[in-house]
Amino acid sequence: MAPILTLEDSSHQFVVEMDASDLGVGAVLSLKAPKDNGFHSCTFFTHHLSPAKQKYAIVERELLSVKLALEEWCHWLEDAEQPFIVWTDHRNLEYLQMAK
Repeated sequence: MAPILTLEDSSHQFVVEMDASDLGVGAVLSLKAPKDNGFHSCTFFTHHLSPAKQKYAIVERELLSVKLALEEWCHWLEDAEQPFIVWTDHRNLEYLQMAK
């Protein structure tokens, strides 16, 4: 059974989840649903890395996944009524929260 995707709704909070591997990056844009407080996927994104980008350090590939996902969905995220959440599994990117 294929996953069911939710329609984008700028009145709900968006969540952007991403990850990077040796060969590519991927991301999921989800909505936080007020009815069940769960997260419902809206769309997916994948990008194959060029041979040059495959040589990036893992922290650079993880940051690239954030950049590419935000560029892909900027038209929804910029119009959102609530701040969006970025989830990544790479601990070294936590400093971005504190950067001013």
